[in-house]
Amino acid sequence: MAPFVFDRCNSIAERRANEIGLRYDRRSMDRLSSHEIYVIFLSLAVLLAVARVFGEIARYFKQPAVLGELIAGIIMGPTVVGAAFPGFVDWLFPMQGPVFLVRNGFLTVGIALFLLVAGMEINLSSVWEQGRAAVCVSLVFRQR
Repeated sequence: MAPFVFDRCNSIAERRANEIGLRYDRRSMDRLSSHEIYVIFLSLAVLLAVARVFGEIARYFKQPAVLGELIAGIIMGPTVVGAAFPGFVDWLFPMQGPVFLVRNGFLTVGIALFLLVAGMEINLSSVWEQGRAAVCVSLVFRQR
């Protein structure tokens, strides 16, 4: 049973790497080195810590925490920190290899959970009220 699971995971990782234009080496995914595991956990810890700090800053200014978390993501990306410290960002957030694939998997699950929580917080009565207004506006201003 276990070899089948590992073969399936390797084929999924290989397909994902090919989709984004990376070279996939099956041998490199058999085992992660201690350094790669260290980089994975450090990058996730840095992302979570910075997001938490910026979320709290947003709350201090009476804004939703998610606004601060999104700003943290922009700052931690290639726009700000990547431009100021390109070597550090390339080391902490590599764009290829097993560290990239593992981090990309975590990020995909995180985005799915974020969308789930956002969907659960929607007030459906408000959606119906806004929906009626949107239909009325679309009918009045439709193109002919």
